[in-house]
Amino acid sequence: MCANPPNPGFAHFLFESLAAVVRHLATGSVSERHALLEQVEAVLIGAQFEGPFMAVLQMDVVDYAPYVFQVLAQLVEAREVSPATPLPPIYLQMYPPLLTPMYWERPS
Repeated sequence: MCANPPNPGFAHFLFESLAAVVRHLATGSVSERHALLEQVEAVLIGAQFEGPFMAVLQMDVVDYAPYVFQVLAQLVEAREVSPATPLPPIYLQMYPPLLTPMYWERPS
């Protein structure tokens, strides 16, 4: 799907569905939410950054990158980060690659 993005409508609804799932998981107790979010992060990001979201960013699929960033932002917000519950290390490990100029120098 990344090599040749199909119908834009399909991609839009696919990522909106993922966003809806994350929004739904953001309800409930903190411990339940974190357990469910860890499972979603394992699938989308991967323990070694091998998940589909990382593939989209590594392959620089311009059509999907905004959706990936939207869902990643939702995942971070759903965690309700505080000193008692810090952001998982996987997000901190993502910062250096995400801050490379390649993502921010392209025209809109």
